Amino acid sequence: MPDEESYYYGRAWVDRRGRACRSKRHARSFHVFENEFPTPTEYEGRTYPSAYHAFQAARYADESRAPLAARPADARAMSAHEARAYGSRADLALLPNFVADRVGIMRTILRAKFASSQPLLQALLRTGSRPLCYDCMCPVWGTCAGKGRNVHGNLLASLRDELRTEVARLWAAQESAVEGQTGAEANVEAT
Repeated sequence: MPDEESYYYGRAWVDRRGRACRSKRHARSFHVFENEFPTPTEYEGRTYPSAYHAFQAARYADESRAPLAARPADARAMSAHEARAYGSRADLALLPNFVADRVGIMRTILRAKFASSQPLLQALLRTGSRPLCYDCMCPVWGTCAGKGRNVHGNLLASLRDELRTEVARLWAAQESAVEGQTGAEANVEAT
């Protein structure tokens, strides 16, 4: 059962009997922490409509990635559902090390997603130090009815801590620069 301290995101929920179910109230759109949330995400020199598209593209050689990339504004980009179908095609061969490297690839993609969007970064930082739990039907990437490895949630929590440190470092550097500038201005006025 979900505990109150954790921050749950995703679309899989548990009913009163502890069984996995999908709530109608969450069928509306994707949560900002989900890979399918539409936000331009760059991976290996190409921009994709979402982190999900980028992850699907990471599975294949360059020539197979093109249909998943973001298209000009006048063309309709592939939806997350279409990207999933494309990524499941049997005629596309997985890169040899994809399965072994997929967690590292996901981390790289999530970093690109959150580092390039101020509102998404702020949403991630607002979760504080709470555990992040991806409520989905996948026992590897998420957790459902309290079971699963929650790799996605753990990656986000680790990334949140890393980005929080980077943001604090940037703020400290900016404050130092402003204080140095103010001190120099005071020295000029004193002379």
